[in-house]
This record gives sequence, structure tokens and C-alpha cells, in this order.
Amino acid sequence: MAIGEDPDYLKVMKRNKANHLDPYSHMKVMPIPFSVTGKEMIEHIRDIAENQRIAINKQQHDKLLTQMRIAYVDESGNLDKDGSNTMDLFDALRLACWRYGNKNN
Repeated sequence: MAIGEDPDYLKVMKRNKANHLDPYSHMKVMPIPFSVTGKEMIEHIRDIAENQRIAINKQQHDKLLTQMRIAYVDESGNLDKDGSNTMDLFDALRLACWRYGNKNN
């Protein structure tokens, strides 16, 4: 691959786990599926925001703040997205903050 990683990321993660290493420790690009970790990611962002461990400039990121305010979690704990709002900025924030201070990964 162009970035010098083994394209069989599942094999890399399995080997790291077998050696008691962080499954992502040898990866530059980490696969993080929303279907598996989406609910935890929302809880993590909520924790970061409620404990004021993140600062977001209102003038530069007003669309992100809007998405954070209107984010709705359905009964199964997943982010409810309708066709008019894809929540791309909120998704990007969840991915960017996932490994920040998260005890679960």
C-alpha cells in the first residue's frame, strides 16, 4: 500500500491482540466501524463535552456545533440520521476524539 501498511488489517489487529498489544499500535489508518462502536463514540463525545475537555470555536465551526445540538440518538443507541442531514461533521468529530482519553480502547 502507498502508506506502507499491510492491507489485511484484521490480521494485524488479531496478531496485536494475541501479543497483548493495542490492536491499533502498528497502524496509521485505523478501521473504526460505527456499527460496532457508534454508541460508545456518542457517549464518549458527550462525556468530553459535558466535562469541558474540548473547545470549539463558535465562529469557525458553527455547523459542527449545530450538528452537535441536533444530534438524536435512537432507541438502540445509534445516531439517527435523516436524508437532509448526514451529520458528517459530527461523525468526523467522533472519529477524531475516539482515542482521546477513552478508557475503552
